[in-house]
Amino acid sequence: MEEKIIITIIAGFFGLIPILIQWGSNRSKVKSKEHHLTKITSQLSILERMAEFSQKYGDSENKSFSGNLQQELNTLYLQYKSIQSVEDEKQEPSRELSVFRRALLLYKPSSFGAWVSHTLFYMFAWISLALLYSDISEGVEDLGIAIFLNVVIFGIPLLIFQRTASYLRKKTENASVD
Repeated sequence: MEEKIIITIIAGFFGLIPILIQWGSNRSKVKSKEHHLTKITSQLSILERMAEFSQKYGDSENKSFSGNLQQELNTLYLQYKSIQSVEDEKQEPSRELSVFRRALLLYKPSSFGAWVSHTLFYMFAWISLALLYSDISEGVEDLGIAIFLNVVIFGIPLLIFQRTASYLRKKTENASVD
């Protein structure tokens, strides 16, 4: 019995893997964006100082300097827009996902609630499979009853979590279209 509990706990932790991966990925993206924005901000402040200096102590080549300054500002603007476009990535529409991917929630969740639904779905699925494997390996006499109880106890919550995640995905898609 103690072995069964340990297997169940380990299986539950496997369900947490997707949320940990997403947390790490989001953290990395935020750090990268902050780094790029800091770099752009420092370059912009240097250009502002150069423009002030040029206006204060103008020279005969002021027009060429203004053209170079404008070109540099355009470059910084394009860098900023590229950071924004990466941030505004769209997820695949539900209708483009296969039935298999939708049923097993094999896509990136779009909101916190969807992440919770995905994580609970995978935790319950791993626990269910671990308990089923444990029953089979122990040679339970009434395997049919064990499978039925497993389906009833874990199948209903799995279905609820799957439907909740699908609902939240459609809700997010509809909000992004509006």
